[in-house]
Amino acid sequence: MPDTRTAVPTGVILVIRTHDATEAIAAAEAAMSAGIDAVEITLTVPGAAEVIAALAGRGTPVGVGTVLDASDVAPAVRAGATFVVAPDTDEQVIRAAHENNVAVVPGALTPTEVQRAHKSGADAVKLFPARSVGGPGYLAELRGPLPHIPFVISGGVTAETAPEYFAAGAVAVCVGIRMFDPATLAARDHDGLVAEATAFLDTARQRQPVG
Repeated sequence: MPDTRTAVPTGVILVIRTHDATEAIAAAEAAMSAGIDAVEITLTVPGAAEVIAALAGRGTPVGVGTVLDASDVAPAVRAGATFVVAPDTDEQVIRAAHENNVAVVPGALTPTEVQRAHKSGADAVKLFPARSVGGPGYLAELRGPLPHIPFVISGGVTAETAPEYFAAGAVAVCVGIRMFDPATLAARDHDGLVAEATAFLDTARQRQPVG
């Protein structure tokens, strides 16, 4: 039987973790207009499923993040999420994602954790928190013995460090709404937000893999 699961996003993923649903949508819409590769709405956003539903179907993959319980997967997928991200590795969450035909990216840090996530069915492994353990250099070291594992990087990624992670072999990097100036975001200045996201992406993609 062919694999019908959605694909893991590659490139730059905007991870939105806010306390305001309208702010989450404003940030996502601006990033989409700027050409972001994917958007992840964390379950800590109020009304996360409604936010996902508002953003889905626009041509940019929208996923759900900070998934700590398998029961949260199906509602997010029904809302339009096409991938699932977690800070840890939970086999039940992985199973739930696959049962709902979406890609899953669990979090791991050490070689043992990374390999466990991979063997448990991860479509890619989120290296988290990457910056705290050595950043691109740590990723390069991991990929030596584990070249078969696709890595998504999370934790302190900036526009300036993103190219270093791509050069070290990452398939994607997760960035926060730090790509926007807080004042621009607070004003819901769409044109200003698009300009800031575009500038961020131009820098972050300097060494992004092609294809």
